[in-house]
Amino acid sequence: MPDISGSSVLVTGGSGLIGSHTVDYLVEEDVARIIVFDKFINEKNLIKARKSKKVEIFQGDISNSVDVDKALKGIDFVFHFAGTLLLTSAKNPRECLINNINGMFNLMEAFVEHDVKKLVYSSSISIYGSSKEKILMKEDYPLRNRTMYGASKIVGEQFCRVFNDMAGLNYLALRYSSVYGPRQHYEGVYPRLVMHSLDRIEKGLSPQIEGRGDEVQDFIYVEDVAEANILALKSDVNDEAVNIVKEEPTTVKELIETLIAITDPGLEIEYLPAPDRVFVPYRWFSGEKAREVLGFTPKTDLKTGLGKLIEWKRQL
Repeated sequence: MPDISGSSVLVTGGSGLIGSHTVDYLVEEDVARIIVFDKFINEKNLIKARKSKKVEIFQGDISNSVDVDKALKGIDFVFHFAGTLLLTSAKNPRECLINNINGMFNLMEAFVEHDVKKLVYSSSISIYGSSKEKILMKEDYPLRNRTMYGASKIVGEQFCRVFNDMAGLNYLALRYSSVYGPRQHYEGVYPRLVMHSLDRIEKGLSPQIEGRGDEVQDFIYVEDVAEANILALKSDVNDEAVNIVKEEPTTVKELIETLIAITDPGLEIEYLPAPDRVFVPYRWFSGEKAREVLGFTPKTDLKTGLGKLIEWKRQL
């Protein structure tokens, strides 16, 4: 097991949803320094972390090799969350290329230069694509991605494997399903749906769904993900990819019905015409490997997690 006591840990994208919660969990570990690396620092997400003297801020751009090299000096371990998300990647593929692929390569070069001990890489279940049938997707499921974002995550995992073989880089790639919770943004397919639905509910309006809402996804609470990240950092497992999922297939309709049940049970869903393209018709994932190699089992059910998200949003 890697000894993280007294170590310095860099968290790229450290003021985002997953990154900031991971920083909060890191503060409780016996590490000496936690460096939050981000292009746009979201101070609201770091209020809790900023109370710790361990936490430092490095405002930089993952696509800038000079910034990356400076940030990696003296670093022992890295969490890599920075990057362009799915919807933005679809609208601006070049931005995805610059941040998710070129930025990842910048990190790889700096890892070798500064002898980083381990990387926990933020991958995604997007790499599997989707299925119209109920097929359990384990880590050996074929990569049938058809999005720029998913392609960039596949490239990132391949970079990890190449540098593991070429330079001995220790890493774990974590394939997250749809992460939600406090500090959530309006980007991404399902984060946007949840946040816009809550905005409408607050105004007494019915939340809207495009189509029938029968697309199936896996929703996992952000603090469970942060716990998985820490377990991955402290694990002996190397050169592997692991699903980080709730293992509870949930339709979009069920997601919004849960929001309504928590906030305003009198409302009904308003159905809009189906979109031209559905990113995810059906996804059903296995978390067996995460249990076996990381000892990770998510604890937060959807209703509890959404309740915490709603409580946070009401305080904004």
